[in-house]
Amino acid sequence: MKRILILVLLALTSCSSKPILPNGVEEPFVVATDHSLTTKDVPSTCIRSIPEQVLSRVEFPNAKFELQADSLVGFESTTLDNGDVLTIKNWGCEYYTLTFQFETTRFQADTNDLAYWFEKAEVLLTGMLGGLDSPLDMKKGLMHLEYYLHHRGKQGSKGFDLGEQIDFGGTEIREFISIDRIAQLSEGKYLVEISVSTGPL
Repeated sequence: MKRILILVLLALTSCSSKPILPNGVEEPFVVATDHSLTTKDVPSTCIRSIPEQVLSRVEFPNAKFELQADSLVGFESTTLDNGDVLTIKNWGCEYYTLTFQFETTRFQADTNDLAYWFEKAEVLLTGMLGGLDSPLDMKKGLMHLEYYLHHRGKQGSKGFDLGEQIDFGGTEIREFISIDRIAQLSEGKYLVEISVSTGPL
């Protein structure tokens, strides 16, 4: 019985949520670093390989990439020329997923105005097209997001749902894009989180 209780406690602590900021918003990605990992560290049950940098070294020479201790997640970050801070979470096992987290002061509106923020999410991700080296068809994903915006926009913000998976290809292996989170980090500073995925692999 004592052993079961210990296992339950370990499981609960390992699934802790992201840190919460004073204003009640989840903090952006928290990155831990480990530089001693190799391909042998990837669990044998994981289909995809170790995450690698997807930002072009030519376009973003100051981008930093950090592989996490589990070898299943990689984070890279950079400050864009327009002042936005971008962090990309490269993760998944059965799925290959890139989650883009933009911290921006260029766009400001009520976080419940999803029609506004979905449009800005498309603008933010479109601005990255020329600097990404990824197996995902980002251009096609953005085309389907634009189509989604056009049709759902007629319903106003009620027509949009955070986390909704917008399919853009694949018959046997799905490809989809989603706007996952909109949050105000501080006065005039907002977070926009977008994921693009393919799978199951």
